[in-house]
Amino acid sequence: MLDYTTRRYVVEYRAATDNEIATDLLFLQRANKKPESVGFIPRVPLWLGRFPEKASFTQLVALFATLWRLTVGLPFHLLRGGQLLWLRCRLGPNESSVLQNADKVGLALSSRAVEVVKAPEISAPEVWIVPPWINVGEGRRQDFSLLHLIGYRDIALAVKLAVIATWTMGRDARRRRWILQTYTAVPWFLVRIALSRLDADFVMAEHFDRWAVLVDMTVRAARRARRPGRKLTLVQHGYIGAIGEEEEHFVPPCKLSTVTTLYVYDDAADRMFRSVVLTSHAAIGVVTHLFKPLITLTLVATDESPRVLFVGHPLCADLQLSVLDRLQGRAINAFYKPHPLAGLPASCRNRSWKIIEDNTLFPVVDLVVSYRSTLVSEYENVGIRSVVHDLTNETNECSHVVTKIIDLLPR
Repeated sequence: MLDYTTRRYVVEYRAATDNEIATDLLFLQRANKKPESVGFIPRVPLWLGRFPEKASFTQLVALFATLWRLTVGLPFHLLRGGQLLWLRCRLGPNESSVLQNADKVGLALSSRAVEVVKAPEISAPEVWIVPPWINVGEGRRQDFSLLHLIGYRDIALAVKLAVIATWTMGRDARRRRWILQTYTAVPWFLVRIALSRLDADFVMAEHFDRWAVLVDMTVRAARRARRPGRKLTLVQHGYIGAIGEEEEHFVPPCKLSTVTTLYVYDDAADRMFRSVVLTSHAAIGVVTHLFKPLITLTLVATDESPRVLFVGHPLCADLQLSVLDRLQGRAINAFYKPHPLAGLPASCRNRSWKIIEDNTLFPVVDLVVSYRSTLVSEYENVGIRSVVHDLTNETNECSHVVTKIIDLLPR
C-alpha cells in the first residue's frame, strides 16, 4: 500500500514526463520524423545525427524498451542508486544547516544555470544547490552538493519510487511506448525528496522541462503544507520564440503555477512565458523584470583571419555544413559550439572548424552564425554581430546565409 506522499510524487513525475514527451514530439515535428522512426527514444535532439537512420537501430531501441518494461528498469535504477550511494559515502562534512537556514536558494539543475543568473539585474541567491551530475565549473564557496540534504534511506526510496513510476508507466496505454523516459526517475525523485526539506525561496533557470515541473510541484506542496508565501523566481536561459513562431499551438501539458518573479530578455519573451509556460493564474500575478544575458569571452589563439563561431544543433547541422563548405575558399578561423544538451552530431566531426565542447568556454569572434539561440543575444550584448538562420536542415537557405556572412565579415 502506497502512502499519500509516495503516490503524489509518482503523479508529479508522470506530469513532468508528459512535458518531456511533448518537447520530444516538438523536435520530431521540426525534423519531419515520427516517434516510431526513432523507437520513441527520449531526448531526441541528442540522438539526431549521431546514429544512422536504419531499421536495425529502431528495432534495437524497441527491444531495449521492451526489456526495460519487463524489468521495470530495475537494473538501471539500481545502478543509478549505487552510483549516488557511492558519491554520498564520499561526501565531506554535512553542510545541510547552511542550506536549511538560507532565505533564497539557487537550483543548478543545468550546467548554465549559475552563469545565467550572474547578470547584474538579477537578485542572486545566497547559496546554490548543485546535483552531483551537473558540472558548473570550478567549485565556489556558495555551492553545495544536493547530497548534503539526503541520506542513505532517501536513495533507497528514490530507487523504489523509480521502479513504481516505471511500472505504472508500463501499464499506461498512452505512455508505455515512451517507457525509456523513466531513465531520469532516480535522480528526479532524489531531487524532489531533497528540495522538500527546504523552506527557502527558489531561483531556477528551467522553463518547462521535468526539472521545472519538479520545482513548481515542490513549491506548490510547501505552500499547502507550511508556507503559503513561498516564492519561485524563473530566469530565462534560452530563446523560446520558435515555439510561438513555428508551433504556435504548442502548449506544455503541465504549466507552472507558482512562479512569482520572471526575468526575461524582452517583452516578446514575457508574452511567450505568460501564454506558454505559466498557468493563467500565475501569469496574472507574476512580476516581470528585463535583463541582458551576459557571457565571459575567452581569446582563443588563432591567426589574424576573421573568426566565425557556428552555434550548432542537430536540426541544422546539414545547413551549417553546407555553409562551411561554401566558405572554404576564404581565410577564416571557424569554431563550432554544439548545443550543450543535444550534443555534437557525428557529421560535424573532422571538419575544418575547431570544435568547442567546453560548455563554459565562449571564444572571442568577429561573427556568430546560429539559429535563434541564447548565444545570439549574449554575443550581441557584447557588440558581436550575428547571422541568424532557421532551425532547419533545408540547405536551400545556404546561399542566403553565406551572402550575409561575407557582407558582415571584417575586410
